[in-house]
Amino acid sequence: MLKHAQARSRQTRERILDAAAQLAARHGYRSVTTDMIAETANVAKGTVFAHFGDRSHLLAALGIRRMDGIVTDIAFTEADPVSRIVEIYHPLLSFFVDTPDFARLFIDQSALPDGPMSAAFAQSCHQLEEVVARELRKVAQDGDEQTLLTNGAQAFFLQIVTYRLGGWIKTDDEALARLRTALDRWINGPAR
Repeated sequence: MLKHAQARSRQTRERILDAAAQLAARHGYRSVTTDMIAETANVAKGTVFAHFGDRSHLLAALGIRRMDGIVTDIAFTEADPVSRIVEIYHPLLSFFVDTPDFARLFIDQSALPDGPMSAAFAQSCHQLEEVVARELRKVAQDGDEQTLLTNGAQAFFLQIVTYRLGGWIKTDDEALARLRTALDRWINGPAR
């Protein structure tokens, strides 16, 4: 009986997330109300709150689900590591730019050791780090260097996202070019 209730709860949670994603795509997340989500998911408004607590947690869960899907869908090519890492980050940059509320929440929550969504954000970050680390194994001398290079790549990416969201970088193309330059110098050393 407990397993059935847990499965039903997971299904309800997914229905709510699907409804929120559908509505956000159509109207933008800021315009979507909890009432709209509940109606589209065919659940009571209280059920939405029971599963997510508040809109920021719902946004976080929705964003993490999308981010995890992007990371899972990354295809590996034979490009050089810098090009591959830019390819990895490109869809995530676009996602963050398209969902600035989630991007800000992600950056804020990632910095909190015990925030309400910190564990989920940390897990998503770890999955992304694993994908980037896989590319950096090609150039790293050892595990310590691989960790250092991976942490630097993540830091550069988050900096570029912050600059893009803040308007200091105007286009995704400019953001990706800056990311490529930073990664190239970080991984391959400064140009001589």
